[in-house]
Order: sequence, then C-alpha cells, then structure tokens
Amino acid sequence: MTAKSRIISLIVAISVVLAWSAPKNWQFDFTITSGRSQNFTIGMNDSATDRFDRQFDMPAPPATMAPPHGFYPYISFVDTNYRYLDAAWKDIRAPHDSALWKIILHYPDTLTTITWEPKKLPVGGKILIEGIDASLLGGKYVVPQGDTIVEIKYISASKYRPQGGKVIRFNLKEPARVHALVYSAGWKMVDDVDFGSLVPGEYKKVWKPKSSGEFFYQVFAGDKLIAAGPLYVGNE
Repeated sequence: MTAKSRIISLIVAISVVLAWSAPKNWQFDFTITSGRSQNFTIGMNDSATDRFDRQFDMPAPPATMAPPHGFYPYISFVDTNYRYLDAAWKDIRAPHDSALWKIILHYPDTLTTITWEPKKLPVGGKILIEGIDASLLGGKYVVPQGDTIVEIKYISASKYRPQGGKVIRFNLKEPARVHALVYSAGWKMVDDVDFGSLVPGEYKKVWKPKSSGEFFYQVFAGDKLIAAGPLYVGNE
C-alpha cells in the first residue's frame, strides 16, 4: 500500500468513526419555573417522526384552553392529523442536522428560568437557547421580562457556527439607564458595559471585547432584565 492510499484509508476510517459516534438518539430534559414549575423533554429518535408519536410525545392541554391567568408554558406543536393537538410537554422528532422548538409562555412571572442538568446535554450536537450555546450557561437561562416565546434549537456539531458577533441587541420600551453584563462560560462576568440613559427604541451596540471566544450577554434597564443573547469574537 502506497503512502497516498494509506492516507486515504485513514481519512475514510476517521469519517466512518465520526459518523458512527454522532448519536441519532438523544433527549434534552429541562424545567421552566415561573411561580410554578413544568418539566419538558425535546429530542430525536430514529424511530420517531416529526408528527405526534404516542410512544414518544406527551401532549399538553390545548393552547386554546390555556387558563385566563396563571403561568402556563408549552411547546408549540403542529400535526394536521390531530386537529386539537397544538401543545406538548414532550416532543421527540426524527433525526435531523437541526431542529427548532418554540416554547410559549402564558402569563410568566417577573422571574422565569429554564434549568437543566449541565452534564446531560446531547453529545455530538449543540443546544442553543435564544442563540446561546447551552454549554456556556451552566444549567440555567434567565428569561428576559416580557418575553413570551423562547426558541430552543438543536444543531449537529458539524453544522454549528458560533452566533452573535460583537453586537448587543435590545428593545427599550421606556426611558431608562441601561447597561449590559457580558459573561463567558459558567456565568463568569467579563464586562459591564454602561450605555447611559436611553430613550425608547431598538438598539444595536457594538461590544469592544478584550479577548476572543464565545460569550453571552444580559441587558438591564434599571434592575429589569430586558434582553439576552450570544456574542462571538474570532481570532483576529
């Protein structure tokens, strides 16, 4: 065997191992708390479909029957075969390189959190919560006040690209003094950016980083958390 053929064989073998090691079946368990708590599960399984599967999925009471008050979270769910099934607490789908789940929050409290076991994130892929890599969050995401939809995305490791760039985005609804806290993995604060007193409007503020890597931010209007998102600084 020539040196060239040995290299080709090695590349093929590595590709096969990587393809075999990336799991098709995974699940992500998390809890949303806002006065009361509700458990959720999302994931993928090669025996599941993207529709309702009795052996995998768990429906929630229909969104049209949501209580007129009191916290009620659910996964937005669509299956034309089940006319009244529009909400779920567990949604397992067929394997894909990426998928998006929308969590609807009816009447959230002033403090709403999403928590999970950090060591049980999917292997071979990334969970993104509002664009933030969940592995950076140390098992907890705090939902900005006023947000009624939280997007959770899965993307395979081979397709993942860091999100956010250097821009801090937020929508200010009333005049306030605004600042942003920037964190690295595990909620290690690396910056506190004071934007001063601002009038209502949509803002995009460029962050001036001191190092490269993946980060995330929280924006506060006074003491109120109004936005959160990812940041990424490449090697320049």
